Amino acid sequence: VMAATYTASATVNNVITLTEITPLNFGSFAIATDGANAATLVLSELGTITAPGNAAGDSFTPLGGHTAAQIDATVAPFTAVTFTPPVAGFTLAHSSGNPALPLFTVSAITTSNVNPTADAAGTASLTIGGTLSPDATAIAGAYVDGTYNGTYDVTVSY
Repeated sequence: VMAATYTASATVNNVITLTEITPLNFGSFAIATDGANAATLVLSELGTITAPGNAAGDSFTPLGGHTAAQIDATVAPFTAVTFTPPVAGFTLAHSSGNPALPLFTVSAITTSNVNPTADAAGTASLTIGGTLSPDATAIAGAYVDGTYNGTYDVTVSY
């Protein structure tokens, strides 16, 4: 009779890397506000843009340059993941930081599949869109030319 001892092992690799491939960008647009109505600009998670909320006195005119966000997670190949996009809205402020200027609000976040399985290279992707709305009390001329920025969080888990 012979007995021997052998070694067993296991390697855990829970590393997840998130990369912004394409930023969420509502592009360039002209805006008219009257402080009484609420126009909206809708960017789908597929990258199409519409201005369905135009009303008398308030309107968005898209001029191009818009992109839906694409966030990639790098994980082990063929791994199922869950993306958690922003649930609550967030704001965009003028890049000058002038607190007297009105904000835009991004809400009604839309996404592609939030529960994808990574491909053979270990990449799982999420695309994000949303609705851009002006401050409902902003009067004509309140939005000055320039870039309006804000941040949002996306998490991913196994």
